[in-house]
Amino acid sequence: MFPVGWYSFLEPAVRNNSFYKLTRCIEVFDDNEILEAVKSAASQSLEQSLDRLNKFKKEWSELSSIESIILFIESL
Repeated sequence: MFPVGWYSFLEPAVRNNSFYKLTRCIEVFDDNEILEAVKSAASQSLEQSLDRLNKFKKEWSELSSIESIILFIESL
């Protein structure tokens, strides 16, 4: 993680984290990985893209609301 490589620091926060799983995490300075991600996205059919979008929407809708998170934090 730019700029200091906080992978181990953030790992407990992102492990089993639904929000984090919604997107693909790519190191911004890894040109090969970025190119592969772009190629993969560009090679999907419309049906595959729509399926992925619908999965994203479903998982997004299942995340806790900001209000419930704030209430939880305030209750601590």
